[in-house]
Amino acid sequence: MSTIATRPVTRQTSATTFERGRRPIIITIHPCGDIELRAKGLKTSYRLTLEAMYALAVKKDIEAKTQEKKKNAKKNGSGRKKR
Repeated sequence: MSTIATRPVTRQTSATTFERGRRPIIITIHPCGDIELRAKGLKTSYRLTLEAMYALAVKKDIEAKTQEKKKNAKKNGSGRKKR
């Protein structure tokens, strides 16, 4: 079972971004269900709702599966034939 967030929790990730030089990404999980991202050492942050992040992840997964199906169909020659 997971711990319910009652206060903002901030962590430095191993992922990096190139914004004014290569910098690690800092992530903050807010109790209201928002995720805040920023480059370490910079004040500009970007906030997303968990619902938006989940929807984006599902969309990307569907796109990847669709591309894989198209690739396999083309490779096997079993794609739809045009009339």
